[in-house]
Amino acid sequence: MLKINLKSAVLTLLVIASSIPIASYSKDQTMGFFLEKKCLFSGFSGVLVDKGSPLANVELHRKVEYRDKLYEDKVITDKDGRFTFESLWVRPIIDDIDQFAAHQYIKTHTIDSEILIWRGGKLDPKEHAEFGYKIKNSICDISNTLKTMNSNPASNGIVISICEITEKGI
Repeated sequence: MLKINLKSAVLTLLVIASSIPIASYSKDQTMGFFLEKKCLFSGFSGVLVDKGSPLANVELHRKVEYRDKLYEDKVITDKDGRFTFESLWVRPIIDDIDQFAAHQYIKTHTIDSEILIWRGGKLDPKEHAEFGYKIKNSICDISNTLKTMNSNPASNGIVISICEITEKGI
């Protein structure tokens, strides 16, 4: 009669099971259970000013609409009007059925009104696809009128903003 050590058998099965891949995953393919992360809003830094004067302690509200869901966060400018938004990422459970599309907004509120700082649409889930490059720094003057920011043919989106790009990165 064959005697089996139960503890040893269970450990052997766990070692074997842990070496079998449940799903394959690569940057180029979204096979298996885990999909690639998607960047809904690429991060950037800037300075908020009014006719050149820094605006300190101002809340900037960022909103992104993606797949009928709203993602929101905010930053507060420092004493020199500086702010930084980190890139906003999601990892969907299921992939996009048709075209990826993220609708972006940044606004601030004054006592009298709401000021639109940024409105955009992004058609590619890669980071910095809005422009085709990284924005390292920008100046956002609330006295400016909205204008199209990106004229780069490599971009996969459109952004209108009061901001002017002062430094690009890789």
